[in-house]
Amino acid sequence: MNYDIIPFVGTASFRLGMDSKEIMCVLGDPSRDYQNFSGERSLDYDFVEFTFDEADKCVEITFLSSVVSPCNASLNGTPILGEPYQAVKRYLETLDGDLKSPFSDLLISLDLGIGVAAPDAPEGIVTSLTVSPKGRYEACLERLQ
Repeated sequence: MNYDIIPFVGTASFRLGMDSKEIMCVLGDPSRDYQNFSGERSLDYDFVEFTFDEADKCVEITFLSSVVSPCNASLNGTPILGEPYQAVKRYLETLDGDLKSPFSDLLISLDLGIGVAAPDAPEGIVTSLTVSPKGRYEACLERLQ
């Protein structure tokens, strides 16, 4: 599956603001329905996870890539998932000159509302790409300070 990210929106298939029933109408039952570390409801479909606020509106879409469930996610047609962390970082810097990196394996673009993670950064590959609405990453970064 290939998904092109639309900053602050999601993708053509999945959009921020959708409720869990709308997601399940498209994808069926998730492999896991759980409370994440922040206490928010999350639906896990192996290649993508959706996080919902208390009003059941999607506030995060995270695309995941693994050997078990490969997924292709791109930004403006440029592949992100499965690509080398350093190459993705260089590309994102052309779009946002002020990337945030609260952890060594995480890059956040406040200008695009996206975050990428690579467990073995800086040498590893990007294994997740998250899109969020305006303000969500700012609030997360504020809580970390």
